[in-house]
Amino acid sequence: MNVYEAVTEYNRLKDRVNNFINITNKNIPNNDELFNEIAIEIFAYQYKFCQFYRKFYDWKGISPNEIKNYEDIPPIPVSALKEAKLTTIDTNNYFLTSGTTRGKDKRGKHYYHDLSLYSNASILTFKNYVMPDFEYMNTIVLGLPFSAMKTSSLYYMLDIVSYRLSNGKFHYFYEESDNQITENSGNINYENAVEVLKYYSDIKEPVLILGTTAAIVNLCDILKQKKSHLKLPIESRIMDTGGVKGMDIEYGRNEVTQLYERYLNIKPVYVVNEYGMTELFSQYYTGNLFDYKNDRNADYGLDSSPWLKCQVINPNDGSKVKDSEQGIICHIDLLNISSVLSIMTEDIGQFKNGRLYLEGRSPDSDLRGCSLTVLDLK
Repeated sequence: MNVYEAVTEYNRLKDRVNNFINITNKNIPNNDELFNEIAIEIFAYQYKFCQFYRKFYDWKGISPNEIKNYEDIPPIPVSALKEAKLTTIDTNNYFLTSGTTRGKDKRGKHYYHDLSLYSNASILTFKNYVMPDFEYMNTIVLGLPFSAMKTSSLYYMLDIVSYRLSNGKFHYFYEESDNQITENSGNINYENAVEVLKYYSDIKEPVLILGTTAAIVNLCDILKQKKSHLKLPIESRIMDTGGVKGMDIEYGRNEVTQLYERYLNIKPVYVVNEYGMTELFSQYYTGNLFDYKNDRNADYGLDSSPWLKCQVINPNDGSKVKDSEQGIICHIDLLNISSVLSIMTEDIGQFKNGRLYLEGRSPDSDLRGCSLTVLDLK
């Protein structure tokens, strides 16, 4: 593989995507044609410079010359990132998946050449859905900084958002090990988090809480044990991600937002849930706060920026299903220039009125008609 050529083409495509982001961020309409054009170019680039990618599509009998629409690109199953090094530019930089599906010993790797597009696009999307009415917010992060979790895409995203959108007023809460911050630093320091939240409550400044759903539910449980309720100022909000499986008590989504309101005084419309994957550089967010701040009825379906598109497909034959019909969720992410453009997840859901609704995980991880074996890639 010609590394110089691969990097040169990567940089050209990166400029194309960055220009697309700038155009769409200015709300210039009719960008579907441009999205399609760039997606086909990225597909051709990945086909040329990633041997595993090329073998997969050769096995499917598909070449870039035959693709006229991004919807015709068969997605690569997310499990492939656990089996092969899917990258156009050889690198040792990667994010690791959580390993919740197949265990910690079988974790996928999302390789990347650089993170500048990811950083800028993440901030734009986050601000649109979580902070549409604020330039900066006091920020509480229930978790570790990225410096301690170098393979976590979530902590990278939380780092850049906290740094860029808090005007320096952000706080991390974690237990240190021997005065060092490491991946094994351990538990979140909820006691300190509560004290800082009380401070913002006393001075009546809105605060943004970032973290996994499990971490923020734990915060509420600690307040419950203390028989304490925080009265965070109006306009305070939460961005949580993930579910609460594996906890002593498993809560439904409505129960989670009720806990937040009871113990933190944050109303459900100010709770934005993020849906992201290590295998994607773009994120989805529930659109409720965006709707509310734009005088619309708050809808809790997932939305994203124009550089990420979603398809819901029939697991039997890979065909696209109609709106409001259930199927397997696939993502086409223009930010994934050097990795995998089109990814098929193991999530079930439906696309309705322009938004995505998750409905669980597929019980059949092989996904009949769409399966990919290790031998198909190696």
